[in-house]
Amino acid sequence: RLIQKGSRYRLMVIPRTADVRLRIIPNPAILNQDLIRQMQEELKQTGITSQRLGIFNRQKVLVCAIPGMNLHDYNLFLLSPFKPIAQEAQRISTLFYAASFVLLLITFQVIFLISEVLLVPIKEISLGIGFLKEMEFGHRIQLQTGDEMEHICKGINEALEGMDELALSRTIQEHLFPAASL
Repeated sequence: RLIQKGSRYRLMVIPRTADVRLRIIPNPAILNQDLIRQMQEELKQTGITSQRLGIFNRQKVLVCAIPGMNLHDYNLFLLSPFKPIAQEAQRISTLFYAASFVLLLITFQVIFLISEVLLVPIKEISLGIGFLKEMEFGHRIQLQTGDEMEHICKGINEALEGMDELALSRTIQEHLFPAASL
């Protein structure tokens, strides 16, 4: 009845019908267990392997039942306690949650870095373009990134400076030569 003495698993060979010549069930009360009786009936009807979670001797077990291939008149049952399976599933679930949390932290770090590297310079460039649009040529953009964004800001600052000089020239011209244009 037991695979090994003290093992958590039980391997049972149960006759398919009551009229089998060799009865090797040490305890016939096993056949009265609802789970075994239901699976025995299922094997009789389908003839294919089945698995089911149930209660055997007041313990939650996973039962795998196989119709005998070489033992044509018997069905083989393997009963595994469900507690170790549930504990392993809980352990894997905990690891999954921990990994998800770590990945979430990494995602927030990446978002923070992207916002610092891209969004802040883009905001500064947008401010500079807004100064050009509103003709507020006295403002300058201060950005020290050492990359293309800094070059763009320098270009905008040069445009602001050129437009500021042009506006100053226009003002001077309007005061010196009121009717003429540049």
